[in-house]
Amino acid sequence: MKTIDQYFDIIDSAIRHSAVQDVEITYTVSSPTSGTISAKLMFPDNSRLEVFEKVIIRADRPIKDKYRYQYLRARRTIFRYDNSPHHPGLPNFPHHKHMGRRVVGATEPMLGQVLKEIATLLEREGTT
Repeated sequence: MKTIDQYFDIIDSAIRHSAVQDVEITYTVSSPTSGTISAKLMFPDNSRLEVFEKVIIRADRPIKDKYRYQYLRARRTIFRYDNSPHHPGLPNFPHHKHMGRRVVGATEPMLGQVLKEIATLLEREGTT
């Protein structure tokens, strides 16, 4: 991958192949190899995923300088992945996942992985 537009195409594809029902997304190109994504992705049960990524393409790979994937249902956070450096004692610092009041170490997810996690939750609850 050479350009930020190629990365944005991967994001679009992940969304198209998911359970997302409605999309509000803004792509901002800062340079040919950097940009941001800000999105609200709505699901059939009216839950939503709020997405923010600040991405730089280096050595043909996307590097997320900052990211947040926050999944909400009825204005209550179900989970959130992010890389804010406020939990230094966790494995894989600064990457972590909030689940209710718990915070656990996590690896940096790709949007497609987060969308699959949400699809699994929706399937378990019979809302797809």
